[in-house]
Amino acid sequence: MFLSIAGWPHRPATAPHTHHILNGWICFSYIT
Repeated sequence: MFLSIAGWPHRPATAPHTHHILNGWICFSYIT
């Protein structure tokens, strides 16, 4: 779900840079 929202580690196509980083960190933490 977080992957779908963040699109991480894919390119931040629709999200601002900070939003992308935040979601990426959440996603990474969620997976690990």
